[in-house]
Amino acid sequence: MQVIASIYLIYVICLVCRNLFVRRKLAAPLDSLRASHLHFVPIGIAAGVVLATDHDLAAVVEGIQRGLLGVILVWLGIVTGLRFDFRRLGRRASRHHALEGLQVVGTAALVFFLALLWRPVLRYQMGIAAEPALVALLLGVLACTLRMPDRIFYVRSVLVTPDIDQAPAGPLITNAVGMTLLTVLYPYCAGVTVMEVGPFTLVSTSSFWALYACAGILLGLLLTFVFSTFQEDVVCAIIAAGTVATFGGLCAGKAIPGVIVGFISGVWFINTTTRRRDALEILEKITGIVQPVFFLVIGGLLATQNLTVLRLTAFAFLFLVARSLARGISLTVAARLTRCYLSLTEIIGSALRPLGTLSVALAAQLLLLDSGPNLYALIAAVLVAAAIGQVLPLPKPRDVSA
Repeated sequence: MQVIASIYLIYVICLVCRNLFVRRKLAAPLDSLRASHLHFVPIGIAAGVVLATDHDLAAVVEGIQRGLLGVILVWLGIVTGLRFDFRRLGRRASRHHALEGLQVVGTAALVFFLALLWRPVLRYQMGIAAEPALVALLLGVLACTLRMPDRIFYVRSVLVTPDIDQAPAGPLITNAVGMTLLTVLYPYCAGVTVMEVGPFTLVSTSSFWALYACAGILLGLLLTFVFSTFQEDVVCAIIAAGTVATFGGLCAGKAIPGVIVGFISGVWFINTTTRRRDALEILEKITGIVQPVFFLVIGGLLATQNLTVLRLTAFAFLFLVARSLARGISLTVAARLTRCYLSLTEIIGSALRPLGTLSVALAAQLLLLDSGPNLYALIAAVLVAAAIGQVLPLPKPRDVSA
């Protein structure tokens, strides 16, 4: 009875916070934090602490949370894959795509090698004993990712959404290119040599790639079939959500990276569907619900963990500094190679752009791929880094030409 009353109290607090925090006009830093949905993490932590009082109930809830996490990771991968719309990419100059792609590759490479050098810090200070190459790869890729849609908090300004289709350093395909790197390199860094899927035994890198590609394309085909067969938006949303939930459960059960499967399916779906606009509207509405639930689940999983706040904050600052330097250096070199003129203000602004939901999702994916101890510390550190990045004002660039 106490647990039920506590859950009801948390629900009332959520409603009050919605009226005070969501619907009110806030200062730009708080508005930036609100746009990232990170304020749902403390609510999830509060709910997790309440549910932890009943050990049997806590065990059941943790299983449900992990199942939800697997489904949400597939969904966030789909949303990222939707950015790889070839028709939209054709509206932008090719050298701008080259500039953005080179920045992503350079940032991922620099942070990857730095993460390998940080192995003693990750193991002995943070307690993360997972596969070093896998942790380094995830850190390298999530260092490239940004909050999308990219609403920017400029100095002495409110949040604005810049035109990313034409801007030279606009993050049109940043997350998609980062996910492509993860898809290509994951089988090499995962440390998995044998995987059993039904009656089949996979023992090579090419077979792992084939598994991810087949699962992603199959999910994309099913989504395309759903949106081409059913015309009612509600029916499409329900069937699509059920299809994604099925694949999310399979990925979580077989330790398959659901975010990669979702990404491949999203790329396939957006480039093959005949109801592109309707599908994007429906999926965007569902994503508006999925993201808060994702952060509630993350908060609930972190609630019962014994984490050292000082170490997490120190590592978050270290990661932010390394990420900003890597992004700035990579963008400078990429601008030279592609002969795109960028001002110093624009380079600094691009280097400091905040992490987003996909960044936290990549860290959370490690929970379903590796059973090493204290993996929650990495998720908490990425959350802290994302929150810090949301409230940092960026220098407002002038109009630049490329």
